[in-house]
Amino acid sequence: MNLMTQVPQGATDGPIEVTVDGKSAMGPDFDVINEGAVEFLFSRNGPDQDQSMTLTFDGKDTPISATTSNATRREVTKGSYTAELTGINQNCSLSGQNPRSIEIIAGDTTQTNYEITCTEISLIKNRIVFVNDSKSPEQIYSMNPDGSDLTLFFERMGFNSFDISPDGSKIVFSQGPVTNSDLYVYDVDSSTFTKLTSNGSGNNDPAWSPDGTQIVFSRYDTNRDPQIFVIDANGSNLTPLTDNNYSGREPDWSPDGTKIVFDAFPVDNYEIAVMEADGSSLSLLTNDPSGSNVRDQDPVWSPDGSKIAFASTRNGRFDIYTMAPDGSNIIRITDSQNGRRDPAWSPDGTQIVFVGFDGNDQEIMTANADGSGNLNILTDDDDEMRYPKWGAN
Repeated sequence: MNLMTQVPQGATDGPIEVTVDGKSAMGPDFDVINEGAVEFLFSRNGPDQDQSMTLTFDGKDTPISATTSNATRREVTKGSYTAELTGINQNCSLSGQNPRSIEIIAGDTTQTNYEITCTEISLIKNRIVFVNDSKSPEQIYSMNPDGSDLTLFFERMGFNSFDISPDGSKIVFSQGPVTNSDLYVYDVDSSTFTKLTSNGSGNNDPAWSPDGTQIVFSRYDTNRDPQIFVIDANGSNLTPLTDNNYSGREPDWSPDGTKIVFDAFPVDNYEIAVMEADGSSLSLLTNDPSGSNVRDQDPVWSPDGSKIAFASTRNGRFDIYTMAPDGSNIIRITDSQNGRRDPAWSPDGTQIVFVGFDGNDQEIMTANADGSGNLNILTDDDDEMRYPKWGAN
């Protein structure tokens, strides 16, 4: 028979003296227990569950994988302890306190449960997607806005300019040499590709309409400089929007769907132009003097439609600027020594992601949309990065 009782602090192993009604007798030998045990239980809910976490307890780390249900039982001296679970993915949340306090009682086993709930991982939503243009085939990556969780999305030979659908479910992109390319759509959920154009006449710079039903792009047609076209998202109803004696590239739809901004090459300068969504009422938002060699390019609307970000050499090298939709109130956002191109807005309109030359190669960078603060370099690689886009929430 086992008998367990509490003994005074400082008691040691051995026989004990028992006194009853003033009469004492030596009892059996007792072992004084100063240790208890703890058992960590893990339960998980939802898809894309976390794969690698670390449980820190009593100064020791225990790896926790997605298949762990009970961590290794730990025996420690009785007392108060702290346990912390780290490495939880951003798509997962933990119920209860973390770190949490655990009281170990001598001779007992204390259980503590970690309930982890995960949601589906999206490689697009509120993530920055970009292309490693130095690889063959080209590699399409996504990462968190702070540059963490860099993930290879997919690979595609000849991958060129692209855009993310408003709901984050698809990517439209150009594939092939600029003058002999076609448009494709990649479905994120099914990982399938659908070809939208078939003539290979140079279809580039695609951008989704705000409602996701159409795609505007530039197209080399009948051996002329590229013009602006629109096509339904299923590849039907190809329609020209411009028919000018100058080129049109890099179109972008206003958030309300009523206008399209693009860069144009009238005479000897690149300028920013805007028109109604049906191609009417075209006008220039920038108009640098002839022969100045100033290039204004890469226009993109802000999410609320109040600004247009673009790249310009008006101060001697490419930097990122913003302006009002009528071309007024031009503000310089970056001040570089090496050049900045291809801006894209964050979903909340507070930041702009772009490509920047760091002196060796092209990297992905961000800056505050009002020009305040320092820019952030998100990638650090010897390869050339291109075409950053910021998926909506």
